[in-house]
Order: sequence, then structure tokens, then C-alpha cells
Amino acid sequence: HVWEKDLETGVEQQLSQGGGAAWGPAWAPDGKMVAFTRLLREDLAEVVMLNRETKRERVLGQVVRTGQPFPFGATVAWTEDGRKLLTIGQKGADAELWAFPVDGGERQLAGVLPQRIGRGLSLSPDGK
Repeated sequence: HVWEKDLETGVEQQLSQGGGAAWGPAWAPDGKMVAFTRLLREDLAEVVMLNRETKRERVLGQVVRTGQPFPFGATVAWTEDGRKLLTIGQKGADAELWAFPVDGGERQLAGVLPQRIGRGLSLSPDGK
């Protein structure tokens, strides 16, 4: 699950509700949403966006890893404008970078790297 902790008061609050392990949470640039991946199986995760205020979750899509399972989940990263979420899948020996539009629509393959990479994902300050 995804939790939030107020560092001043020490109060903790569970944000996510669904089953499966939640990994790599990332706050939206405006702080209103948090996104994460939820492990469904060893080789399948879904990209989830959660409204901080209402606690409503919305699944944006799924990402698969073949040839290398999700041993510890995967991270997501927001684009600077908050319009897309990025995460990494794996197809054989190639790592795939997927972009999920947060306002709906199909995921887009944003790039392929010809090697296996770790779970970490971050964007450079210029968004490139």
C-alpha cells in the first residue's frame, strides 16, 4: 500500500486501497495526485493514479516484463506538466519506456533501450 506521513505531527494515513503490492510512488507536480505501480503478478504490473483528497484510484494501464520479472515492483515518473506518467517494462533483453496519458487514452511506447535496466526512473529537469 501507499502511505502518507505528516512529518510535523507524525500522523500516518493509508492512501491506496487495492490488493497487490504498491511500488515506486511519485507525487504529481501539483501535489493533488500520487501515482504508483501495483504488482499483479511476477511479470505484470498496473499503473495507478490516486486522488489524494478522495482516495479514488484510477488504473491507467498495464506494463509487462518478460525475461525479467518485477522482483520489487517498478517506479513511475510524472512529466513536468503533469500530463503523462512514465514507467519501464521489459521485453526480453530490451527495456521499454512507456508513457501513460493521465487524462485517458492509450499508452505510448516512448523508447526502447537495448539492455536490461533497473527499476529506477527519473526525468531530467528539462523534461528530456
